Amino acid sequence: MRVLCGAQIVNGPTYSLLLHGAGHKPRLDVSFLSHDFGTCAVWQAGMQPASKAIKLTNNDSQPIAVDPRWANPAARCAHACC
Repeated sequence: MRVLCGAQIVNGPTYSLLLHGAGHKPRLDVSFLSHDFGTCAVWQAGMQPASKAIKLTNNDSQPIAVDPRWANPAARCAHACC
């Protein structure tokens, strides 16, 4: 894929850039795509929060990085790291 774009330096010159790259969809397996926690009480201090571990497996020949887009960064679990 080739993309032509420009970069304007504030109070300076404009540069034209031709970007060229290639990639492929990684072979990442996920242990499940949806989960129903069922009926859960509203969490209160001292209660164990409902949780479910998800397993990500890299079946690709190259290493990959996973960057989850948490809606609420404070809600991440400490054990969510791989």
